[in-house]
Amino acid sequence: MGSTRDPKAVATERLETIRQAVTHLENTDRRALLRQIARLGVRDHLRDPEALVSHLRSAMPNAPEFYGCWSVARSLLRVAQGAPRDERIARLSLAHVYGAGATAGLLKGQSAAAVVRGLCEISDQGGFGRQAFESIASFDGARLLARAEADGARFLVPDDVDWPETLRGLGEDAPLGLWVRGTASLAELAEKAVAVTGSRAASDYGKHVAGYLAGGLADQKVTVVSAIGQGADGAALMGALVRGEAAAPPIGVHAGGVAGSYGDGVLRQEQAILSAGGLIVSLCAPGVPLSSARANQRQRLMAALASAVVVVEAGLDSRAVSTPQVEGRPLLAVPGPITSSESAGTNRLIRDGAAQAVMSADDITAALARH
Repeated sequence: MGSTRDPKAVATERLETIRQAVTHLENTDRRALLRQIARLGVRDHLRDPEALVSHLRSAMPNAPEFYGCWSVARSLLRVAQGAPRDERIARLSLAHVYGAGATAGLLKGQSAAAVVRGLCEISDQGGFGRQAFESIASFDGARLLARAEADGARFLVPDDVDWPETLRGLGEDAPLGLWVRGTASLAELAEKAVAVTGSRAASDYGKHVAGYLAGGLADQKVTVVSAIGQGADGAALMGALVRGEAAAPPIGVHAGGVAGSYGDGVLRQEQAILSAGGLIVSLCAPGVPLSSARANQRQRLMAALASAVVVVEAGLDSRAVSTPQVEGRPLLAVPGPITSSESAGTNRLIRDGAAQAVMSADDITAALARH
């Protein structure tokens, strides 16, 4: 949260962001801002926009109250200045109909709003076009988006400033949109990011190595992208988180909804990520349950967000071994004991030349530099 700039200049800049947000965000967006500010624990008499701005004029820019309000205001303002709301809702509706794994190829160069209108026009012809239209017509995307935003989630689309360049390069293979929790910029965190993944049933060795590599990457300002939960991925997230404020915060990726009932362990993991300035990302709307298909989509998303993928420890049948590789981005793997079934998958990737062996964070950043 700290800054080397003049505190008064920082305070003025952040206050202006908050003022712009409470002034220019309208209707749903403004209610989302005020509700999120209220959830920060701001005192009741400061929940009025004018009272809040007046109070913050004399507050220190790094005070939790000030910083929290500024972070929320900045993230919502960036969304409001991005894609038109009808295009955002249209993409959300198409993802609902065709599945969270649907890609931009579905649009065939058109806007999502135009595709939805096209479905409306062909709905009287029957078949899937009619089914898709009826599904969209019965789906209240605007209501879902408003509720999610009020609870701290955003639905990002390619026209948003926070849309990562790593996804822009995918063309028609890019997702229709991404659900995000946290106030940081996804584009900024993903600018230099590495996916660290492995088996959910990782050994103590696998967990240790995952945390060790992730911590080294975070120290070098490389964002770690890993699945939220247990195993090697969870250890990687914690390895990045324990490095402190000077390190890069991680991105945790969900296979289910960006928010849901995942249990106390996952909740603590989410809170740690958000408190450190990291992000929680998913292809799925809040409340969508986990499934095997969505876990495969999560692996694809992790690879798409990152500039490289590191498989730490995985057996032959582990989902981590089959994490899709994006053309031009390196696949790396950590070698393990040749007698260990937990490392059979990673060892085979290295043996077959599909992945380059790495044993340190420096090895990983060197591989990034070569591509």
